[in-house]
Amino acid sequence: MMLKNLNIKIYQELEDELEKLWINFEKESFNYCFQTYQWQRSWFKQMKKYKRKSISMHVIVVKNEEEILFILPFCIYKIFFFKVLSWSGFPFSDYNAPIINKNLNIDKDDFNLIWKLIIKKNKKKYNCISLLNQPETINNKPNPFFCYLKTHKTGFYSGINFKNSLIYKNNELSDIKYQKNRLNKIGNLQFKFAKDKNEKKKVLRFLIQNKIFQYEKTNAWNLFEINAFKKFFIQCNLKLNINLSYLTLDRKIIAAHSGYIYDQKYYYLFPTYDINFKKFSPGKILLYFLIDDCERKNLKYFDFTIGSEDYKKNWSNNTINSGMTNKSLNIIGFFYIFYIIIKSKLKSLNIKNRFLLNLYKKFKSSVSRS
Repeated sequence: MMLKNLNIKIYQELEDELEKLWINFEKESFNYCFQTYQWQRSWFKQMKKYKRKSISMHVIVVKNEEEILFILPFCIYKIFFFKVLSWSGFPFSDYNAPIINKNLNIDKDDFNLIWKLIIKKNKKKYNCISLLNQPETINNKPNPFFCYLKTHKTGFYSGINFKNSLIYKNNELSDIKYQKNRLNKIGNLQFKFAKDKNEKKKVLRFLIQNKIFQYEKTNAWNLFEINAFKKFFIQCNLKLNINLSYLTLDRKIIAAHSGYIYDQKYYYLFPTYDINFKKFSPGKILLYFLIDDCERKNLKYFDFTIGSEDYKKNWSNNTINSGMTNKSLNIIGFFYIFYIIIKSKLKSLNIKNRFLLNLYKKFKSSVSRS
């Protein structure tokens, strides 16, 4: 593509000009639900309210003359004495990517030129760059941040393309049918969507309580201990295009899920269940109902997002790679990037050493609190 007159503008506040530009661009661009203006606005508002000293907005709009090439929803994290340029949305944005022009056709040399100009524009505000969970494609269009930057593959995302024939494992479907029959013998099993505010709050209480229990049981980091993240999750579920579903057994909630519907795609995000009903596989039953509902609604895709759990593989007929890009700009940034790389190595090794797990958990908690 011919780069004639590049214009790079950085926004540090959610001003009216950016809102109008962003919303209009969504109509002629490719993006995931996490990069919509409404989702990002909600996230930035909660971060500004509860973590204003540690997170600052750094949204970049790149134009070629008057045509927008892409919008980059970045932020700058201040972690101790580190200043990190990162995609905004942590820890809820499973896909971190630019919002790109549908007609964008850019080669490596042009992208590298733009990227160098972006870094040069305001690099004194941060000392390293850490871009995580970057999908290889955006609506089947190559993601330039994955393709052209030095990217380390970290995993993959899976999902169901309803246009293609689905290949289910017979034993998976048989088990779901068996467990449904078992539960129906105990009581009245129902699949529901939360509609009014009170119903949503009831499901959210169940979801958060059981997620926290799950985090503690598996020695995982509890994101809900950070007030800003908890508030965002609640507000997001009450005000945005969130799909809250749940299973009840004689009116008692035994499983719930918080998902998102955007651009004919269902995002499978926050599932949980009552551990007392584990032997009945209520999470799998709820997933089955959700997939069936999406297919009946003629949605194009059911996206399992981040994570490589076996049950996702059993349902999926499509995958895309993901990766991360890390770059230090000075000696201070070098030490943070070193930490990121070590963390990634430990995760990939699926390390079982409890001392190291606890050490990492404490460090991550302190990073999130700062």
